[in-house]
Amino acid sequence: MDSFVHQQEEAATLEKFLRALEAMADELAARKPEDLTFKVSVRDDVPLVGILGNLINSIGVDWEGHMRRENERTVAHNRELSRAYEALQAKNEEIQRDLDAARRVQLQLLPQIEDAARCPEVEFAGHFQSKDKVGGDIYDFFRAGVNTWAFLIADVAGHGISSALIGMFLKAAFRTRARAGIGADAICREVNTDICAVVSDLGIYATAFFGILDLETGSFRYANCGHTPVHLHRSDGRGTLRLEEKGMLLGALEEIEVEESTIDLEPGDILLATTDGIAECRNYHDEMYGWDRLVASFTDACAGLGARATAQDIIHLVIAGFSLFSLDATPDDDITATALRFKARAGGRGRT
Repeated sequence: MDSFVHQQEEAATLEKFLRALEAMADELAARKPEDLTFKVSVRDDVPLVGILGNLINSIGVDWEGHMRRENERTVAHNRELSRAYEALQAKNEEIQRDLDAARRVQLQLLPQIEDAARCPEVEFAGHFQSKDKVGGDIYDFFRAGVNTWAFLIADVAGHGISSALIGMFLKAAFRTRARAGIGADAICREVNTDICAVVSDLGIYATAFFGILDLETGSFRYANCGHTPVHLHRSDGRGTLRLEEKGMLLGALEEIEVEESTIDLEPGDILLATTDGIAECRNYHDEMYGWDRLVASFTDACAGLGARATAQDIIHLVIAGFSLFSLDATPDDDITATALRFKARAGGRGRT
């Protein structure tokens, strides 16, 4: 009878042992060190079970201490990560504030159309939408003499602050170099020398279209330095033509070949220049807008408005057509378009 009772007790103890092992496995899997304290009651007169029970108790206590130390290390590590994240977030907010300020500066440096509006012979309009906070596209309209206006659009390779800074530099360089009696090709070569002196070792280059309009004669002298096609819509019904392109990129080489071309504008003629962000934009169906759509949109806008067309109207319609195609898809590049409309020849206010 005593042997039978002893076997029952040993079986019950072994059952507790097995349950303890299962509990330990479950708790270890769940990694809950605060719940890992358990004890197995053992009897000295059951040696094997006693040894195993004591082993379980020892493992439980050791594991509890190990998990507590691991938990403390994890908490400390998480605190370090939290501090690093807060520092990173603060730095990101600082960078975003700087970018917002840079964007305000860049937008403020775009030409004020109101200044050109005071000139009765010509009008200008422009649209600029950067891919990021700031962009590498620029456009400009400014007086180059008593009866001459300069027209500029440029696209610096890349995006972001570096491209924006080079764009601002280009704008200042063209304004400084443009002067009476100097051809558009010579001005572009001088600007190329300026930009090479600043960024020749950075591998940054830019495309540009620069022209000078004589308000007395309607003569438009221009140079295209690797820029995208520029189009002119004739008001006399001759349609839209593409201006010649005979120039190399700015900043790529210290000496570049640039040729000046000349075309005579008649009152009512409208010139459209864009950067490649419009023609190369793709919609959600991965269709590219393309030059054919852009030229067709420009031609339709000019023909539809007729003599009532203004430079601003043309830009609005061209951008509206592009936006309808893209359906607000995120652009891969800056979006810039500019228009010049020759209204009338100037009367004797002196030659440039």
